[in-house]
Amino acid sequence: MLRQRTRFFVAALFVLTCVVPAHGRNQREVTRNFDRTVALPSGHQLRIESKFGEVKVRGTSQHDVVIHATIRTAAGSPDKAEELANKVRIEVDQTPSGVSIRTEYPERGSWFNSGNISYSVNFDITYPESAPLEIRNEFGEVRVSECKGGSRIVNGHGALI
Repeated sequence: MLRQRTRFFVAALFVLTCVVPAHGRNQREVTRNFDRTVALPSGHQLRIESKFGEVKVRGTSQHDVVIHATIRTAAGSPDKAEELANKVRIEVDQTPSGVSIRTEYPERGSWFNSGNISYSVNFDITYPESAPLEIRNEFGEVRVSECKGGSRIVNGHGALI
């Protein structure tokens, strides 16, 4: 029980100090949108890997994966926040097994020497409701609705709805 509480405390401290923009620390925030639509053939899987932010996925009768993401970064200056936003990447790959969506974040070095920065990516995705779905998220809420093709969802820290 103590180990579980310690793990939760460390995770919560991490989110509060490194990921969530700290409004009282003179940060400048930059927001950038990402939009892409890709085909997902019948019987193929949608796979999503995210780290920091919420993931909302809704199944529909369409045959495409429609990805909308909001990238938010904050740093001590507008230029640093913009530079950080440009380093956050969303990789969308079409493979023989389906579509893979993955967030790539810049290297931070030591967590204690990374400066006054934060970042997150919030996804809002629609996909063919009969497609198999796999989601891996580390910090943030995961919401899934109208999923009829089976799913595997792993969420490290955050609500699963």
